[in-house]
Amino acid sequence: MKKLISNRKALSNVVSTLIILVVSVLLAGVVTMYAVNITSTRTQQEQLKLTKQAIWVYGDGTAYATVAVDNVGGRDVVIDKVQVRGV
Repeated sequence: MKKLISNRKALSNVVSTLIILVVSVLLAGVVTMYAVNITSTRTQQEQLKLTKQAIWVYGDGTAYATVAVDNVGGRDVVIDKVQVRGV
């Protein structure tokens, strides 16, 4: 029986320490990525709602359009430019 026990080999202290360090670093990275994902999805975002669209066209060729823009998101929005595509 003594011969069986003496033939068994185990990992050295250096290898076992490296394995523990690698596993702990990988686990910390996964937890950090999860925390960043949760906090980024919970932050407030911009959301605009366009309502009350109306267009008036007069006989002399002039046309006017109106749109009500409602900010229904949780953050302030600054509108720099409005472009209208059409003929």
